[in-house]
Amino acid sequence: FKKDSSTNSRRMIIAQKGAKIGVISTQAKILYAPDLDEINFLSNQLIISRKGKFFGMKTLQGDEVLPLLCESISLKPYGILVKQQGKFGLLDEKGQLLIPFEFEQIIHRET
Repeated sequence: FKKDSSTNSRRMIIAQKGAKIGVISTQAKILYAPDLDEINFLSNQLIISRKGKFFGMKTLQGDEVLPLLCESISLKPYGILVKQQGKFGLLDEKGQLLIPFEFEQIIHRET
C-alpha cells in the first residue's frame, strides 16, 4: 500500500495486487478495485483510470463521472477532452459536461 500525498486535503491509498492497482479512501471506501493498469489524480477532485485500452473517471468521493469505456481522456488548458465511441466531448475540471460527445474533433483557438 502506498499513500498518495498529491491529493492534498483528501488522502487516498493506492492499493496494489500483483501488477494491478486500485484506490481506497482513508475511510476504507473502495473507489477502484485493484484491477486497473493506471491511475492519475486530476486536481483535487477527479481520478482518471485505465484498464486495458479504456479510460474512466470518478470523483474522489467514488461517484462515477465516466465509465471505463472511453478511448482517451486528456487534460487541456480549456477543459478535459474525452473521446468516447469515436466522438469527442469536453468536461470542466469538476467533470461536468461542457460539450456533448458529438464531434469528430475539438480544437481550441484563441482569437
